[in-house]
Amino acid sequence: MKNIKYVKLITGSILFQSLLLTGCSSDSIDSDISCYGKGVTMSGSLPDAGTRASGNKWNANDKIGVFVSGRKNMPYLLSEGNGSFYGNFDYAGTDSGFDTDGNAATTYSYQAYYPYIGSEGSDVSESFDSSIQTSVKDYLAASVNESGDNKLISFQFSHLLSKLILVIQTQFEITDFRSSTFSLSGLKWNGSFTANASGASVNASGNIANNKEIPQWALSNNGKNRRTYELLLPPQTPTGGKLTLNVDNVTQGLRTVNYQGEFPLSNLEKGKVYTVTLTLTGDGIMLHGNQISDWTKIADSNVTLEVQ
Repeated sequence: MKNIKYVKLITGSILFQSLLLTGCSSDSIDSDISCYGKGVTMSGSLPDAGTRASGNKWNANDKIGVFVSGRKNMPYLLSEGNGSFYGNFDYAGTDSGFDTDGNAATTYSYQAYYPYIGSEGSDVSESFDSSIQTSVKDYLAASVNESGDNKLISFQFSHLLSKLILVIQTQFEITDFRSSTFSLSGLKWNGSFTANASGASVNASGNIANNKEIPQWALSNNGKNRRTYELLLPPQTPTGGKLTLNVDNVTQGLRTVNYQGEFPLSNLEKGKVYTVTLTLTGDGIMLHGNQISDWTKIADSNVTLEVQ
């Protein structure tokens, strides 16, 4: 996806089917599976809905990694792309595409992830800071076991991060947030991503940050007296099952006030969306909503992985 590192909106897991084929040009791909090409080809469509960091359309140089049967981090690249919903991925490594032995008694474990990191032949590992826009990515992963006589392998990708939506509002119309700073205590913002033959995962790392200013790039609603932040975070259990919000330099008419309040958040699980609505009142910060949901599954993408 274009500018995948710049996270704004992510709403669903994506059904992909990956395709390993042996001999066709990219011109023969359409929205369904109709390509019989050389090497390994990833082909399919994306629905018209926001799915991850920078939108839902494939672009040139999008790349996924695949581990199977001793082959590590095989790259599959979208060599052509103009923002369409359909993608035709080709093996882009230095070796050859993968093939099974054709035996129904043989089981192959396929592991895939997005976006591609590192180089072919190696396991994958990188660290990130989710408070920095250019550091965090929308990591996706998929895993499936299939027999050697199955040439069509279906992957269903899911999110490895957790999404926290903070809605901060006020009951006073005279409140002005435009000079305010918003910060959180109780979270780990750093994490690590790994991918290998056992699968892909994200883990929180580093120290718990206190009074960490919420990054401006995560701001999705910047109203005079209402803010909405959308954060991608490594899965974790906040300290004591709660977070603390500080809102400083809040203008209310002729006065400036500061707010501090705790709200419950027992866990941040991968693939979950946590929406917390907080209201600033005359008595402090009140919790007016705390919802947990799966990242909405969107319409299936038609992508197939065929092993010849």
